[in-house]
Amino acid sequence: MIAESPINNTSGPIPVTISVGLVSVGAGNLKPIEHIALVQAADSALYRAKAKGRNPVEIAELKVAPQ
Repeated sequence: MIAESPINNTSGPIPVTISVGLVSVGAGNLKPIEHIALVQAADSALYRAKAKGRNPVEIAELKVAPQ
């Protein structure tokens, strides 16, 4: 886990935390997706993760209608 692995520095360890926002697109959704929709969904997930505090991961599922 990242929080358990500080960066060692000559001044001492530097604690590290991370918040992650991911987007998932189902395997059956083969329709081309606008890249902006992917970025917006991941960005939204990231803000939800940040609202939860340190070290969470939030996943947004992007639903795309089949062609």
